Amino acid sequence: MKKYLLLLAVCLVVTGCSLNSNKEAVETKEEVSPSSEADFKVDPKEEEIETVEQIPGLNDISVDVMNVENEVKVEPVEVTIKTLQREYKDSNGVVVSYVRIDYPVILDESNSEGIVKINEFFKETAEALYEENNTYAIDNVESVTQDLEEQSTVQYFYSEYDVTFEVKYNANGILSILQKFSEKYTGKEEINSYAMGYVFDINTGERFTIDKVLAGTNQEIANVVGQAFLDSDKIEERVKTYYKEEILANTQYVEFYLDTENINFFYNPNMVVPYAEGTLVASLSLNTNNLLKIKLGEE
Repeated sequence: MKKYLLLLAVCLVVTGCSLNSNKEAVETKEEVSPSSEADFKVDPKEEEIETVEQIPGLNDISVDVMNVENEVKVEPVEVTIKTLQREYKDSNGVVVSYVRIDYPVILDESNSEGIVKINEFFKETAEALYEENNTYAIDNVESVTQDLEEQSTVQYFYSEYDVTFEVKYNANGILSILQKFSEKYTGKEEINSYAMGYVFDINTGERFTIDKVLAGTNQEIANVVGQAFLDSDKIEERVKTYYKEEILANTQYVEFYLDTENINFFYNPNMVVPYAEGTLVASLSLNTNNLLKIKLGEE
């Protein structure tokens, strides 16, 4: 018995062991209520540093864990429509101008930096377009009103400016949008249409230029894009032949966007060919070997 007590005393002095250690651990857990968990959260980076020191072989895992704090969005985002519109009437109540601008707004409760940047970009662009066309429309109303005051009959000049958009790709942290612009006029009987393509990194808000999407040097990219137009079955052969030099020499002005299958390129009317020839369109499959610099993952 004396020998047992002696050993027990040595244990308590040397190792600090306690007969009540298990009981204390349980009591400690019971004292932490769920409502106060936020007060006991450990800085993820501090916790990960300890993990790396304790288990040196898990360096790859620790890097992944350290990225959790700024988790990369790869799931599709929810996109809604915001509209700026107005009708403009003369003194007789006749609509002589109309402006409507639809632009995308990404819904995001987390208020992440990248999404904020994208939303600000489209909002500021839409507001600038609206202000520009609002000024034009008001001038048109004033002109018609003045004519009505000076003469009994007036040849109405109607103007309409319309902007729409389509979400073409929304996955793997990438958002691609095709925005379409249309200017319609009566009196001059003119309809001008053009489009712009956008590819955004949802996490950073960066708008990708073509050299951030396609692999290769600038010259190699130009060659790939130019050849895509020459191989396109959506362009008449006579156009390819007659405007080949212009098509190949102006790839820096190409608009592009992604969809779920292709990267799509287009020249707007009047960019390299006369307006009457329309929009020149080409595409390459996203599965083309060595084509992309960005990683889209599996759909």
